[in-house]
Amino acid sequence: MDAMTPAAAESFRWNIVTKEVHGHPQLRQRLRRAIARLERHLQTFPPDTVHLQIRLDGEAQPNRITAALTLRLPSNILHAEKAHADAARAVEEAVSVLVRQLEALKERLRREPAWKRKARRERVAFAAEPLPAGAGPETAGEVARSLFEMHRAGLARYARRLLGRAAPSLPAERVEAEVASLVGEAADKLPALMADKPARMSERAWHYRLVREALQARLRRIGAAPAAPSAPPASPAEADQARQALVAALDQALAGLSAAEREIFDLHFHEGFAPEEVAMVVGKPPAEVRRTIGMLAERLRDALRHEEATAAAAAGTGA
Repeated sequence: MDAMTPAAAESFRWNIVTKEVHGHPQLRQRLRRAIARLERHLQTFPPDTVHLQIRLDGEAQPNRITAALTLRLPSNILHAEKAHADAARAVEEAVSVLVRQLEALKERLRREPAWKRKARRERVAFAAEPLPAGAGPETAGEVARSLFEMHRAGLARYARRLLGRAAPSLPAERVEAEVASLVGEAADKLPALMADKPARMSERAWHYRLVREALQARLRRIGAAPAAPSAPPASPAEADQARQALVAALDQALAGLSAAEREIFDLHFHEGFAPEEVAMVVGKPPAEVRRTIGMLAERLRDALRHEEATAAAAAGTGA
């Protein structure tokens, strides 16, 4: 549905949804000029992870047009809404709000371990024309669902690890069926729960919490109690042998962790969440999560020092 030609592959996508507003070519050109202000702030994001939806509503207020802009990014959805007698002016004012939100978001991201500056590349701009009618998400729920789908692989990995610790005796095929069911359940609940997301929580962290809550609800229904911590099953997505060996070494080094500590480890070190967002996902005080992450980091450093010493001793004996 969102297929693009190769020439448009390195453009940011956008679409327009109108209600009692005529989206004539001259208006589209003015809107395209207005949203160009966002481009400078979007250069660090992969083009295919960015989508801007412009909704123009001429019914909400007499003699005024409401412009609602929804910007989907890799881990967040930003929203701004302004009203004006002129549609393009309403969009320009909403763009100013999005620019401020983007600046604040990027400042937060720079402090997170998962944030990486992209290599310098050719400047990316919004496509010259919006997507055809019906070719992009047309409601806030559809925008949110499209972002959820971008995170599906990570959510499945997270659910697989949680389930592996809670029900270690489940056969592998049953685990995969349960994982698909849990992630699907979270996706189905997403539109109804959008208003419940804490304001400071990213959509990505919110998706992880929904999957976590779905698993907890399922365990309560079937009366299962969390099992003692054990090494989680390898993910089918982790087929690379070097990565598997690294994960196995980390699991061995962190043996004996409680289920809560193991989950904090997964979210911070595997999934790349900052301590504050880990706290939001698991529902624990940020200070407690930071202390746990500090303890885990020290264990990892000790394990690495031990491995380095072992390797050096083996090399010295010619092993």
